[in-house]
Amino acid sequence: IKAVTWCFSLFFLPIKGPGVSSQSTITWDQFSKEATESSPENHSFSFWTWIDGILLLIQEHLLQLWGKKLIMGFVSRKNEQRLLKRKRAGTFLLRFSESISSGGITFTWVDFKNDGEFLIPILLFNLV
Repeated sequence: IKAVTWCFSLFFLPIKGPGVSSQSTITWDQFSKEATESSPENHSFSFWTWIDGILLLIQEHLLQLWGKKLIMGFVSRKNEQRLLKRKRAGTFLLRFSESISSGGITFTWVDFKNDGEFLIPILLFNLV
């Protein structure tokens, strides 16, 4: 999973911004001010706000898990479901929420129906 994590991260992160592809360069405004593609319409936030929330979440609560490479990292929900599609019941994956600006982590697991189930993201302030 470690190699898969970094591979997906390289392709996933560039497409978070509006009008950005994996081949584009982005402006400072796109990085720091413009809303990401996955931010909810009523709570839009920039890539910078999103990544800063994740870094704070890791630093304050998840550093040991991140250091042991137990958190999948930057994977979209679509790719998450594809990764878990034919795994055994009980297999789970941790990834950062795409729609939470203040740092959220989502747990997804395979149940006996052989498709992924997920919870609403656990937020930074829930861990305090």
